[in-house]
Amino acid sequence: MKVALSIMGVVCLLLPVGCGESGKLRVVSQLSSPLGLASADRLDIGGILTIERVRLAVGELEFEGGKEDERESELGAALIEVAVDGSATQVAAKNVDAGKYEIIGVGLKPGGDGDRFADFRDPKASILVEGTYDGIAFTWRSNIKPEAEFPIDPPINVPANGEASVSIFFDVAAWFTAADGAALDPTDSANQTVIEEAIMASLRASAVEFEKDGDNDKK
Repeated sequence: MKVALSIMGVVCLLLPVGCGESGKLRVVSQLSSPLGLASADRLDIGGILTIERVRLAVGELEFEGGKEDERESELGAALIEVAVDGSATQVAAKNVDAGKYEIIGVGLKPGGDGDRFADFRDPKASILVEGTYDGIAFTWRSNIKPEAEFPIDPPINVPANGEASVSIFFDVAAWFTAADGAALDPTDSANQTVIEEAIMASLRASAVEFEKDGDNDKK
């Protein structure tokens, strides 16, 4: 069984609620899998492919309220390091308007905001995956630029002078698993498009709106 990318809102009040009009929104990233969160510092697929690190360059993170209030808060560029050990990783924190949010928008972009992230080391890539295939180390790169909006379920309420968090779950295993369950070789250039299409399918499966490389390919 394969689990598509999903977004799940998690309210976490870390500061006392005050009388201000803004709060803090924290974004964390975790790896999801059919068997639950990983318990090691790497992901093993098919006994031959090991994923040790996954990073996503995000050009824009955006949160939207319901249709009634049309609230929007943009967190800007971020570097999402998907935690392959199952732990949460903070990727962005910024003051946002206090209130209810129902949608999260994520847009991948090579190099994030156009500048080189200090620890990304590849301004022309939007996705970097490191690991080993058949015992040989590899770094897989992609410059795809999908933009997708996902429902936050249940919606989150960012309190004034308080803090809330949204967790993003990625099914990296689905990206590198063939239809027959075998691990795809990321070092084989013939699999580049197959892997990228699997990533797109994972995003599209949970999105309420989706654009592939800005071509208005919306769900």
